Amino acid sequence: MTLLSAYAKLCTGWFILLGLVGLLLTGFTGAGRSLFWMEIDSVASWIHLAIGLVGTAMLTSEGRTRRFVIVVAPLLVVWALLGIFSNGSLGDWATGDTQTVVMHLSFGIGGIAAVWAPLQRA
Repeated sequence: MTLLSAYAKLCTGWFILLGLVGLLLTGFTGAGRSLFWMEIDSVASWIHLAIGLVGTAMLTSEGRTRRFVIVVAPLLVVWALLGIFSNGSLGDWATGDTQTVVMHLSFGIGGIAAVWAPLQRA
């Protein structure tokens, strides 16, 4: 297993879990609530779930996994930066909650690093 596929499996699993639990707590159109250690709302939960499900579908081959990470990782960094600089003016989905921003930034930077890591073949 390569670093890239390990990252993609971790990312998709985490975002599916986060999306499902977030939707169960906030309802499908509910307001923000505290989830684990961060603030989350239903729109962010839908986005997390979509990232996880699309990622799971893309895990079928190394090339698709790489394309998924190449697209999702920078988007997570942009999402984190929007949360930092918008101060909540874009809505709850781009929250400035420190824990949420750190999570998105960590997954984004980790994905970018995994794409640039040398390929490992078993």
